[in-house]
Amino acid sequence: MASLNNLIATPEILNYIFQYLPKPDILRLALTCKALLPASLDSLWKNLKLFPEEQYPGPDRKSEKEFCKFVTKYGASSSGIQYTKKLDVGNCLNWDSLASRALLRLLESGSLQPGVIELHLYGSNAGKQLQHFKRYSESRSLVDFSVRLHATVALAKLADLHKITYLELHYNPPSFGVDFDLEVRSEPCAKATILGCAEVLRQTPKLTEFKWNNGYSIEGDNVIEFNMISDELKIFQGVFEGLERLRVLVISGCFFHPSFCLIPPRSLKKLVVTGLVSSAWWRKLAVCPLVGLETLELSTSDASRHPHLEDFPYLADELPIKNFRLEDVAVVSLKKFIFNGRDKPLNMYQSFVRRNPMIDPYTKRSALNEQAGKILQEGLELVLRELRKCKIAVINTYIKRFKEGHPPPDENGFMTEFSKLVLTNIAGDLPEQLYRLETSGMGIGNQCREQLQGYLEDSINETAGVYADFEEGKLDITEKKFMEDCIKKLMHRVKESEDYVFKAERFVTGPIEEFVVRMRKLQSAVIKDVLVDKLAAGHELTMGIVLDIWTQAVIDFEKHKEAIFCAGGYHMYSRSMSRTGFDPVYVSLYPSRNR
Repeated sequence: MASLNNLIATPEILNYIFQYLPKPDILRLALTCKALLPASLDSLWKNLKLFPEEQYPGPDRKSEKEFCKFVTKYGASSSGIQYTKKLDVGNCLNWDSLASRALLRLLESGSLQPGVIELHLYGSNAGKQLQHFKRYSESRSLVDFSVRLHATVALAKLADLHKITYLELHYNPPSFGVDFDLEVRSEPCAKATILGCAEVLRQTPKLTEFKWNNGYSIEGDNVIEFNMISDELKIFQGVFEGLERLRVLVISGCFFHPSFCLIPPRSLKKLVVTGLVSSAWWRKLAVCPLVGLETLELSTSDASRHPHLEDFPYLADELPIKNFRLEDVAVVSLKKFIFNGRDKPLNMYQSFVRRNPMIDPYTKRSALNEQAGKILQEGLELVLRELRKCKIAVINTYIKRFKEGHPPPDENGFMTEFSKLVLTNIAGDLPEQLYRLETSGMGIGNQCREQLQGYLEDSINETAGVYADFEEGKLDITEKKFMEDCIKKLMHRVKESEDYVFKAERFVTGPIEEFVVRMRKLQSAVIKDVLVDKLAAGHELTMGIVLDIWTQAVIDFEKHKEAIFCAGGYHMYSRSMSRTGFDPVYVSLYPSRNR
């Protein structure tokens, strides 16, 4: 076991261990030994969060008092505050308050010298406090200090942009109350915001992560058409491609228009897009080279099929995304692809896997799943198309069996026979006379004439046999009586034939409907997984092999009921979008408050 001195000499190991300990335990450990105190304080104070998140529409008075106590107790004399590497001040600088002034004094005095400061600026009164913070930021070196900023475009312009490494811009910021001045969704506002974004990004040479939060700006009465803002978007695109250090790009909502696909710089490693897009967006993404991109996360839905389509009249003629076939993509460096959206193009996974050999196993299996789904859909359509022939053939078969006195089989026996009949029919080996049904009036008449002639001959022969002595005059019977008896037997034959037909039709109708129901239930719950495993193993799947597996599962339906129940009753929630950027666990002065 490593000695205490060895652990103290390697603080990295202690920091790794402290990640698995709750804060109170680390505090108790710091009080037990002076040698462990520096490492304990570093773990406790490294990430400091000063204010709770729920501070709308103004500063919380209780939080103000708590922070003043904190400044009094942990000011310049604190032995732990010097270990703070990252400071999250939350919304503190959105208004002029005791807490914001105390925080700025703490920073300007040098008592608190974090390497990273994260702040959220949305309030209309944040300008004055931001000027003080900008002076402090400019006094710090580019080497050991950076800013993570969440703000509107207007307030971002007032910050020390050269120090920003993470930037999240909001088109519609969160409201600070009924008196908060929201940006108007209009063409002049959109153009000004786009150009303002370009101006901000020109002055952020250290920017490594950029997030655009569109909020609710794509919904409402003032919908902006793409051609109205296309010139401004071209200017922004030119500036954006010059961000040589950008590694992560997150677009939440859409960048002003569902059809606009923002082309990232060549340095980008991770791209996350959520919100509404159109098929035009997918076309642009497919041809975008995305050189060096390793992770692509999409959680999108079809804007042209949005419930409020009146908000997007210019997208009404767009091809629905689910009908758009993605033939190929230009990106070739993907290692991870995640799609959590509702509407995806056809062959999406297969297109990405075909061009990106190093992509993750989950996406490769999704591509096989997509391929198996396509095969099964073709197989189901083929079965449904040939079902009419098979039904006629099986009815004719059971009419003959019922006439011969055979009892009807059980459900499993019928499923076995009907499955073989379906496979035989699809293979083209089913005799034509089993499913032949003439559709023209003359054809039906000829068919009925042949059948009635057979019944008439049988009736005459049977009647003649009963009255074999009629010609010899031994029986007192007239020709009229013979004809009446012959007609009765003919009618009985016809009625008996109708009964057999009705019995056969009634018997096969229910099981055939159950056959189709079973095929549909097994399609996604069982058979798709079997086909995916076979495709992953490199097996070649013909339609005959697929239908043979499928129909055998229909026969053995009872064995798969549990899998079908699990697939239908258990909702598989999509994987949560990975959070990007530097997002550690902070030390918070306040317990979380219930909303």
